Amino acid sequence: MMLLGAVRSTTTAEITIQLLRQVTLPALLILIGLTLQRWEWDRLIRIALFISVANSLYMLLELSGIRLIDPNILAASYGNTVVQYEGLPGYYFHYDSALTMSIRAGGLFLNPPVAGLVVAVGSVIAWHTLRGKIRYILVTLQMLAVYSSFGRGGFVVAAVGIFLPILIGRFGRFFAFVIPVYPAYLIYNEIVTSGSSASHSEGLFYGVTTAIIRPFGDGFGSVGNFVKLVTRDTEASESLAGVALVAGGLAVLVFLVLLLIALVRRVFQNPFLWPAALGIGGLITALFSESTGALNGTIPLWLAIGVALGPASKSFLKLRQGRNAIVRS
Repeated sequence: MMLLGAVRSTTTAEITIQLLRQVTLPALLILIGLTLQRWEWDRLIRIALFISVANSLYMLLELSGIRLIDPNILAASYGNTVVQYEGLPGYYFHYDSALTMSIRAGGLFLNPPVAGLVVAVGSVIAWHTLRGKIRYILVTLQMLAVYSSFGRGGFVVAAVGIFLPILIGRFGRFFAFVIPVYPAYLIYNEIVTSGSSASHSEGLFYGVTTAIIRPFGDGFGSVGNFVKLVTRDTEASESLAGVALVAGGLAVLVFLVLLLIALVRRVFQNPFLWPAALGIGGLITALFSESTGALNGTIPLWLAIGVALGPASKSFLKLRQGRNAIVRS
């Protein structure tokens, strides 16, 4: 469907390639995750945790006003499309609903939303794989880094990845579904009302509407942040799912719904299968953010979905059985 969307693209070849890469590589990573063995996943998340901690330390250094790497290095790759202010790219500034400005930390990735996602994934890994004081120290460090990025997607990934398995384990499936409703409502309002525009929600709604009205989609070119930066033709620009829905139509919508249902079923069946919770957080974030398509920082996020649905998930079931046996004894 994505290739058909590229063929039917209404924009330039350069933008089409960017958008095609943005939506197809996450799908490829999910497929790779389906083939991973548990030891391969464990090795990958150790690397991801190391990168996350290093990134967190640099982000906190940024809060003190020290930037060892010029953020404009990345901004220069966008040409003249990035607005500059006080020597920083425009996306380094956060505006709340009262238009109060704050400077964001971009980390080693020179991009605040992506940096926030990186450390959010790291916090989930640290919480579920470490024990003792080091777990609380690293999770606290990484959550401070998420806050410094003002990355709403990072907060969603961390909250779902950490707390959903806890809620299921302690309160059961029903309350694990009911309890997050109000916090989810608050988060949704923050996503819609905060930032420089309403493009976070418009991208998703435009994509869903297009998929329903035109089941085969419209192809690439009418939605996406890259389209907005280069052509200024759209405000519906901050949803990775929206880009895929407009390009692929109803089939993409059905796929996303089934994928989300499959992940929810997996983590409800086994709360110790935390990659499923991490994947749910990633999918929710992809509804309102294109940063999840930045593969320089979100590879573990997409691999987690494949791990949760693939053969490696069985080892988490063994872990659950082993812990239950310890409790019974």
